[in-house]
Amino acid sequence: MALESESDRENPPRDRVSSNECISTHSNTETLDSQVDQTQAIAQLTALGYRQGDHIYLRFFHPKGKGTGTGRKLRGTFPDLPWAQIAKLQAQGMGCYFVVNGGGHRDIDVTQCLIIFYEHDDLDKEPQRSLWQALGLPEPTIQIDTGGKSIHSFWVLQEYIKPEQWKVLQTDLLAFADGDRSLKNPSRVMRLAGCYHKGTGQQSTIITNSGKRYSYEEMRSLIPNHKVDRESIQTAQPESKPQPEQPDLNDFLQHEVYPKLTAEQLYNWVGHDFQPRPGDKLQGNCPFHESTTHTAFWVEPTADNVTFSWACPTCTDNQKKNPISYRHQLSGGNGSPLGKDFIALVQALADQAGVAVPKLSQRKRHSKTAKDASEAKTKAESTWRAPESYQGELGEWKQSNSEQGIAKRFESKANFDFSVERELSSASGGGVVLKFKRSLDPVPKQVILESTDFTTVDRFVDAVKVAIGTGITCNLSKSELNNLYHVRLTEYHKHGGKTFKLAQRQGRQADGIWVFPDQQFKGDGTPITEEESGWVFCRSLSADDYIPAPQIAAPSPDGLKAYCLKKQQFFGSNFMPSLLVDGFVIATLHDQDIMALEGAFPILNLCGEPGVGKTLLAKASLALAGWQNPDQAVLAKVSESAIYERLKFMGSLPTVWDDPNRDEPVDSISHRIYNRFPRIVRGNQQEPHGSLIVTSNLGIGEINPATKSRIIPLHVQQSTDSDRFTLPDLIEAQKTVSSCLPSLLRLGYPRAQVKALEKELLRYLPTAHDRTAFHLALVTHYAGELARLAALDVDPKSWVIQHLCPYLNDSHSGLDSVSDFLSKLRVLEADNLVGEWNKVRVNAKEYGDCIALYLPSIWQATEQKFKPAYNQATLERSLIAKGAIKNRAQKFWENKDETLAYKRSRIQGHNEGEHWQPPSPPKRVNRKALLIPFAIWMGLCPSGTQEGEGDSDPVESEPDCEPVTAVTASNLTLVTDQSLDREGNSGHPTITSNQVTNKMMMMMMGSSQKTPAKVRLWRLLMI
Repeated sequence: MALESESDRENPPRDRVSSNECISTHSNTETLDSQVDQTQAIAQLTALGYRQGDHIYLRFFHPKGKGTGTGRKLRGTFPDLPWAQIAKLQAQGMGCYFVVNGGGHRDIDVTQCLIIFYEHDDLDKEPQRSLWQALGLPEPTIQIDTGGKSIHSFWVLQEYIKPEQWKVLQTDLLAFADGDRSLKNPSRVMRLAGCYHKGTGQQSTIITNSGKRYSYEEMRSLIPNHKVDRESIQTAQPESKPQPEQPDLNDFLQHEVYPKLTAEQLYNWVGHDFQPRPGDKLQGNCPFHESTTHTAFWVEPTADNVTFSWACPTCTDNQKKNPISYRHQLSGGNGSPLGKDFIALVQALADQAGVAVPKLSQRKRHSKTAKDASEAKTKAESTWRAPESYQGELGEWKQSNSEQGIAKRFESKANFDFSVERELSSASGGGVVLKFKRSLDPVPKQVILESTDFTTVDRFVDAVKVAIGTGITCNLSKSELNNLYHVRLTEYHKHGGKTFKLAQRQGRQADGIWVFPDQQFKGDGTPITEEESGWVFCRSLSADDYIPAPQIAAPSPDGLKAYCLKKQQFFGSNFMPSLLVDGFVIATLHDQDIMALEGAFPILNLCGEPGVGKTLLAKASLALAGWQNPDQAVLAKVSESAIYERLKFMGSLPTVWDDPNRDEPVDSISHRIYNRFPRIVRGNQQEPHGSLIVTSNLGIGEINPATKSRIIPLHVQQSTDSDRFTLPDLIEAQKTVSSCLPSLLRLGYPRAQVKALEKELLRYLPTAHDRTAFHLALVTHYAGELARLAALDVDPKSWVIQHLCPYLNDSHSGLDSVSDFLSKLRVLEADNLVGEWNKVRVNAKEYGDCIALYLPSIWQATEQKFKPAYNQATLERSLIAKGAIKNRAQKFWENKDETLAYKRSRIQGHNEGEHWQPPSPPKRVNRKALLIPFAIWMGLCPSGTQEGEGDSDPVESEPDCEPVTAVTASNLTLVTDQSLDREGNSGHPTITSNQVTNKMMMMMMGSSQKTPAKVRLWRLLMI
């Protein structure tokens, strides 16, 4: 493959551009002799979509026959290119080129493409400048006069496409324009404006710069498939047969080129990893299928020993092929190059061998008259033998002999017929809208098929069955089906048909048009027809999953008001949170504009205990976006890939992820969706285009601050005044509320207003994350707009400031979880779920008087009883932030059951008289505890719940000392304020457990047993 094929371009062989001579560069604005017009170069690169900081890959070559050195490579950073080195290499006689689509110097380095282009060797410059008009193409983004014989014309796309798509589109453009057919590898280089053409001494300059960009679908619809175009060319002037005056290039290859090239030079794909075999053979990987075994691709000398052939069991069925076939397939061809493709490959091999190609006479195809082209096209079309139509069926007429003579009869092959109503383009290959009718049906049906549905007859039949909901009979062959497809498309275009765009997602498309099954709107909510928009709704977006579509209700003047009133009745005290969810949904309708300006869009998390109505609240708001059956927009128990696949096809529409499991990757998904980063799985690029609402019992992001900063947490509590009997009325109201969609679209994204509200909310969020104010401002603004449209007497901003801002301050500082936990801890102690087996007061030598918590045991009881919105890791992190010490070994009684049994025995044993022997206390075990210094503990405990006050001293946390113990009303012994013996026994009258009234509670302020001999006091607290 030639590195450059432009006849006026310095055209060195590819392998002479030495990769190990790639020059390391840095920014340098110095010039030599003012040889480079930097303004021209920067203007060209800017028009082609390059931005500050992008890498520019430059190459330099000597003109053919001038210069003996190798080429050079540079890499610069836009706009500060290595101007001094460019000028220096120009001064050495080298032409300057750049990789148009960027990414690197090799095809494998180019992972996305934005630009298509062409040039011509055989036309004068003036026809080249205006050729795009004759072809019916849009105005080029930019055109460059190379200073030689060529005009370079470039079209820049609005969005990047995959290299595979680019190759097809670029190849079709070259075939359609009859341009240089070798310009179809992704790392193709073209001349840089402002530099000099060293063959002529003239500067390459910009001649037009419209700056226009075009969608892939638009360019795809205007550039015909090159296979059809090639047949027209072959019919008009067959290129596969050499003209009499042309030299025999095959003979030239055989005698002048092949003998000078080794097998490795001929078969030069970098991934072959050849291994030598006996008989001058090579064996390695095949570039045309998945091959890593080093055994699939064989190279061996030909029978005449002139060159080397290749073969592959998978790709050629071990049939031997020549180097030209290999090079053509390697560049994306079919292995049988014709015309200019063949000449370009010969040129590349000749350059590699260092020999000159015989001069060819130019074929001036562009001078053909319109009549010649029309006749050639008609002749080409006549070769398409399609089945004929008769009485609503497809088949062919056959002759038969009878007594009356020769008769014609129709042999039916399919019980249907169709015509094309729309041709569709899309990134996946497009398709058609058919008017399809079986011979037994009274009326036709509209059927949308993808172009890939015509690849086999079985696939076509299956697709039609699904579309019409019933069976068909089809005995057409594959060639008959393909011919019929082509003829029907030709008929469609003959009658003025145009190419439409197949919707790429539900809802809002890339150009801002909203596409629904039976309605379309502009971005500002203005209704628009299919003819005006050029978009056709697609019912089968994903090949693997059913992607539901919202339905926009018919106009209903009171629909929004009725919806809001029914929500107030049903949700009661949760109405304001539900209004904020509405605000989030409306913001999603404008997320395309928000993402363009802000670069991020938050995730909404509705969290709260089971049964409080989180999912119902989310479903109700989905109705604003047209989800009359909101269950269609709710995902549950699905994979990460399924979530991305759904969001890929949601154009500015919300999706609900209901109650994800804790082991699901919520954090990683939230991070990527926040910035709408794409995810690529087995070649399937899943780029989110909609928003995500997560409903969960626990708040997401509690253990990951990075996730938490991307979330709007909305804690939903049990409603105190909900009218549950109004649910059917709310469901009915949801069916009509989407009629207000045009009004919601007209709201747009008033960035200045949202930013002003963000600034106001910042005053109320001193400890929250920096992103929080913007997130709240976004949903609060749109909630307020909804209230205004529905004439509601509510103020979402005041509610957010009063209720949500304090919660978010506490949530981000960790204070909320600590105080909530300590309140719940007292309840757990009263219920005998927390005690000396997981909570004790100790005197640690290093930290003094402390409360020791064995958090795993305590948290298990907390979660089972209360199901808090935070988790153990969040609580532990918050306590440590307040001064707690982690992982300190402390002694606890071994388990709950033994502890409670021991206490009951102590109480009941005193009734047995003076001979009673106290039981042995439970075994003490070491556990890693969280130590909270007592002074900090007293400051953290909610008012009225402080414990441990009194005149007893804490004990040292030593192996022979019991921790300080708290005793509840169920296990108390009443003792007078007298000394106890060394064993902790009193010998005084006792009060049994059934004598303790509800107004008594005992607190033991000393240790229970094994305490060094000193007075321990028991006090009776009267409540």
